[in-house]
Amino acid sequence: MTDTDAKQLPEVQLAHESVLFVAPHPDDETLAAGGFLQQLLRSGSRVRVIFLTDGERNPLAHSAMERRFCLGSAARERFRTYRRDEALRAMAHIGIAAENCTFLSLPDSFVSRAMANGHAGMVIANVRSIVRSVNPTLILIPCRSDLHPDHRAAARLLETAMAGGIRPATTLRYAIHRPPGLNGRELVVIPLSSRELERKRAAIGEYRSQLILSRRRFLSFAQQSEEFHESCSTEPSISEWARRLMRLWTIVRGSFRRRKGRRTASAVLTLDEGGLWIRGEE
Repeated sequence: MTDTDAKQLPEVQLAHESVLFVAPHPDDETLAAGGFLQQLLRSGSRVRVIFLTDGERNPLAHSAMERRFCLGSAARERFRTYRRDEALRAMAHIGIAAENCTFLSLPDSFVSRAMANGHAGMVIANVRSIVRSVNPTLILIPCRSDLHPDHRAAARLLETAMAGGIRPATTLRYAIHRPPGLNGRELVVIPLSSRELERKRAAIGEYRSQLILSRRRFLSFAQQSEEFHESCSTEPSISEWARRLMRLWTIVRGSFRRRKGRRTASAVLTLDEGGLWIRGEE
């Protein structure tokens, strides 16, 4: 990456801004901007984080955490509470108080299904109301080209909500699940200090439910800089979707095909417009 490929966002432009970060799931805010949010707070910015969902629909991580097969509504509610607590502990490391964290508690994967089916009217109105109350001058949202369907849907959701008479704000986009070819597209690079990186690592460490199966991937976000895009237009290729699907199937098969006498736990994958679903079977 050359100097012409990326640019730094001067801290003086961020002083005393009202900032809104939109996270499809708990942990997205820390992975994408755990250092940048510290800089914004230190410059005097007011920072609000919106969690669209509680990330409760993750039976692989949940089952690994509790060391038993966890499915059903009761298990998801238990995991929902745990995930929200993880987010609040992580935000404490960053310096964001609980009262500046808003949990919409939408069902996990609901946003992608609702946006695909055209049934997101109430959610759009709710998000628009929050954006108006925060009145941000800087907003951080997912890339529309993120490989995760919930992240792409969240981007469309925010774009639609902000189109309804909201004051224009500087928008930076982040990619957690990066598609090939995204690097260098109007890239904004935020260097982190050693102290900011240390606190970001501590925040990542609070997401214990996710670290059990994804420690290496999560810790890979603790780099010397964070990257954002002023626009994201690259669409995921079919070959990339196929590669990620095969990788996930390998994880699922390895996690759930455990012999227990004559009984074998397995999982069934279903791919629809709402994304990838996992249904466990015993």
